[in-house]
Order: sequence, then C-alpha cells, then structure tokens
Amino acid sequence: MSQKSNDDFSYFVARKNFFLVVSMIGAIENSALHLLERCKSETETHEGLKGLVLNFAEVSRVCVDAVP
Repeated sequence: MSQKSNDDFSYFVARKNFFLVVSMIGAIENSALHLLERCKSETETHEGLKGLVLNFAEVSRVCVDAVP
C-alpha cells in the first residue's frame, strides 16, 4: 500500500481481491488527475489486476478543470 498527503488531499493505494483500490480524502484538484492516470496505467500493464476501484467516501470538494 502507498500513501501520500498534503494539507488538502490524501490518498491510499492498495491491492485487494485482484483490484487496485484508491481511497481519496480531502479536496480533489487537477493534481489528482496524475494519480488517476498512473493507477489506470498500472491496471492495464500488470497481469492479474481486474480493474480499478475509486473510493470517494471522504472527499470534501472536487475542482477539476482538466477532465474532458
């Protein structure tokens, strides 16, 4: 499991039941898009992973201008 945090945003990444699980806490902004791109890439390149699960249960605010 990996984790990272700053004042407004934290995330935890773990593998569970052949899925990559990303739990996000706090405010999601444009910088979080890089995290999501990396996780998507990892699920595509690692055999045995069935997919990506995003947990937004603790998100307080979403401000993402770069989402198509």
